[in-house]
Amino acid sequence: MKKIKVVSAKNLPSRWPLTATAAWWLLLDRLHAPGWGWGVFYTLAAIVWIISVVCTFCQESADPFERVGK
Repeated sequence: MKKIKVVSAKNLPSRWPLTATAAWWLLLDRLHAPGWGWGVFYTLAAIVWIISVVCTFCQESADPFERVGK
């Protein structure tokens, strides 16, 4: 699999979908969502979290302030 180049963690830390997951969970709880709504939420949240974890391990950090040809 080809490595994805991303900005170095010291310059731009990666973000996990923790806040978004918690916010959606609280919204659905507040609106008394039906069972199928919870199922859709859990399915989409699982997909997002799996993609996030896979991308974390398949990325290569690059420093944008590093000189080219060093």
